[in-house]
This record gives sequence, structure tokens and C-alpha cells, in this order.
Amino acid sequence: MARSRFGSGVHALCPATTKEFTMSEATMPEANAPEPTLNEMPEADAAKLRELGAKLDQANIKRIGSYHFAMVMGALTLWGAAEAWAQVTGWTIAQAAAVANAVIAVTHADVHST
Repeated sequence: MARSRFGSGVHALCPATTKEFTMSEATMPEANAPEPTLNEMPEADAAKLRELGAKLDQANIKRIGSYHFAMVMGALTLWGAAEAWAQVTGWTIAQAAAVANAVIAVTHADVHST
């Protein structure tokens, strides 16, 4: 019975031994080794890893917070400009733009405040 080449995963055939290996075994034998956990590491290494993780978390929070602040300020600025345009001209299109920008600003600010 012919077996599919890709039936149960990608396999490589070792020509010297005719033993069949999975792709991860053939290319990365260390991939099957269990990774050490924080409990299995020396305390100094675990502390350094926790400290590095905390620094990365703070950097990500700062980056994401800056992005959200800029988005909220941009939405509020567009709404303010549209509102000023509507008050100065009294045009219907300016009033519609002000209302649309207000809805977007409130929705965007509400989404990012949670």
C-alpha cells in the first residue's frame, strides 16, 4: 500500500540508515528537548529573566500608551476643527462633518479608555 508523502506530517528519509525522521528531528534535535522553566533555573538567572521581562513590559506599555494618546488627541482635534468650521460657516456639510467626527472621537476615546 502506497503511503502519502505528506500524510502524517513532513518526513525526511535518511539514506544511510533508511530510518524515517520527522522534519524537526532531522533539522533541530534540540527542539524535542524540554525547555527549562523559571523553577528549574538558578535563582540569579531567573531574577535576571524576570527583571528583563518587567523592563520589556514597561517599554511596551509606554509605546502602546503613546500610540493610543496620539490617536485620541487626533480624533478630538479633528472633531474640534470640524465643529469650528460648522460654527463659522453654518454649512450643512460642515455640521455633518462635525457630528461624524464627534461620533468617531467618542467611539475611539471610549475604546481606548478601557
